[in-house]
Amino acid sequence: MAISTAVYSKTAFRFAIAQETTFGTAITTQASFQELHITEPPTLDTATAVVTDETPRIDGSAVMGVGDIYKTQAGAITTVTVSGILTTPVLELLLEGVFQNKATSSLEDTYAWDSSTSVIGDPASQTFFTLALHDPISGEGKQLTSAFLKTLEITWDAGSNGGRASFSATFISGLALGTTSTFTPGSWTSPGTAYFTTSGLDSKQLNSADIVTNNFSFSLDNGATFWGVDSSGYAEGCTVGAAGGKGYVASGSISAKYDTNTEDLIDKALANPTAGSADIILALTFNSGDATNEVSFTANCVLDSANYNFGQDAGVFRDLPFKCVYESTTDAITVVVGTNA
Repeated sequence: MAISTAVYSKTAFRFAIAQETTFGTAITTQASFQELHITEPPTLDTATAVVTDETPRIDGSAVMGVGDIYKTQAGAITTVTVSGILTTPVLELLLEGVFQNKATSSLEDTYAWDSSTSVIGDPASQTFFTLALHDPISGEGKQLTSAFLKTLEITWDAGSNGGRASFSATFISGLALGTTSTFTPGSWTSPGTAYFTTSGLDSKQLNSADIVTNNFSFSLDNGATFWGVDSSGYAEGCTVGAAGGKGYVASGSISAKYDTNTEDLIDKALANPTAGSADIILALTFNSGDATNEVSFTANCVLDSANYNFGQDAGVFRDLPFKCVYESTTDAITVVVGTNA
């Protein structure tokens, strides 16, 4: 057979998600898919997509044979990781997927983890997706059904991506990885260009005091874990919020200029949270590029450390990694997406 002269660019490998209504039933209507603004092709971990057992048989041979390796997709947990630039429609889907809750009013949607946030095992109360991994070769697209967004990292750095906020998302599924030729990216909803940029970062505060920052990140993990085995060997459901005893975990970091508004943070980092007065409120607000929507992050933080950063050209900064914790009626973390009109 002669070699193929076809060449494919990584930009041809596109990615979209569609929210499902029934666990185990994929979305097939292409207009229901939201494409994500990704900056690298999706990372599909094929090693996790199959259960592999290598058990040498006692068969008289000193060399491993084909019968010594067993593989099956049943029981496997497939992982897909994507990263890219945040836009308003993509942000809202990702937030609902990782928080697994949303409170809606006429002007805004609120996502929060607090002392009353509960473990969820009922699919009727969960958010999960069909994943579409478009391949430029016809018939080689990959589809995952009932995938849960387990971890989401939201990052902003003034010196990266043109000052646009970015994301990294990890999805997992306990159902079979399928191959399909039915994807039509031209029918997917565009991610748009409503970015969250440096010029839109309107408010940055620690304990209600204005700060100067050049980067921050939030990491959210809902502990999604699949359970059960159906008649075909695949997962029967998924639990969120139970993994490790504290299933919803939020953390992050921010770099803040050292000045009179950040001078006492070493004391905060050294203080014992159970004794009180160790936590601080971090509040950040972005206006999006469509001049209509904004997103605000409010986190009740316990600092891991408050080290000086002497390497900044703009002066001395503080590097502040933190854990998000609830206290009484104060949420561990709240994200609000709404109108700025």
